[in-house]
Amino acid sequence: MNWETIGVSVTLSLFSGIIVAYLTMKFALSRFYREKWWEKRADSYIKLTDALYVYKSNHNKLYEHELIGSPTREHALKFMLSYLQLDEIYNENKLIRKEISKLSELGPLVLTGSLIIKLRAFIKEEQIINASVQKEEVSPQEAYDKLANLSSNLLDNIMIEAKKELKIGS
Repeated sequence: MNWETIGVSVTLSLFSGIIVAYLTMKFALSRFYREKWWEKRADSYIKLTDALYVYKSNHNKLYEHELIGSPTREHALKFMLSYLQLDEIYNENKLIRKEISKLSELGPLVLTGSLIIKLRAFIKEEQIINASVQKEEVSPQEAYDKLANLSSNLLDNIMIEAKKELKIGS
């Protein structure tokens, strides 16, 4: 065995080992990076859907609460909310609005452009509805119904976007 042959053999082995290790590391880091961003996107979509579900549910409760003037006492007792419950709902909705607003501003990092537009339109429409209640142009009952429907539509749109963006089957 010749020292030259051994040297060439070792050099080729070392060189090919370095190339394979580099490519493997590059591939692993790239995959890790993609998975991390997927997790971030998934987390954002989950936070958003959870928040909107609670928001919709709260407005349905408020809508039912406004129907207290219904003819049956059982209906009134079933849906009547205490001041404490109303306060909890209002505070929860305030936090949800902040979360939606935050996601609409930070969204380009993790959400699609079309979803950000929908979130901003939702925020704007909610502000219009709330202002119309304060001006007494719309009754609270109508406003709660509109807000529940608005959040339900946005929730449906988010589910469609999330399935497409996160590549989740039906």
